[in-house]
Amino acid sequence: MNTIKVSPDLELVPPDPDRDAYFALAWFDSPYGKDTLLKMGNSESEIKKPSLEGEKKTLEEFIQLER
Repeated sequence: MNTIKVSPDLELVPPDPDRDAYFALAWFDSPYGKDTLLKMGNSESEIKKPSLEGEKKTLEEFIQLER
């Protein structure tokens, strides 16, 4: 994945599990994350407590799928 310059002030960068997993963990562990998962059709029992290692793995799998 390449960096994409959207405008002079905005650049999209490829995901980096070591950098981005902390953000993903914070979001999924928040009420907003859980609410989004419920609205997407997940049941309470399907929503597990997120972990940093799990979020890194999810990002790594996403990157592999995009190659």
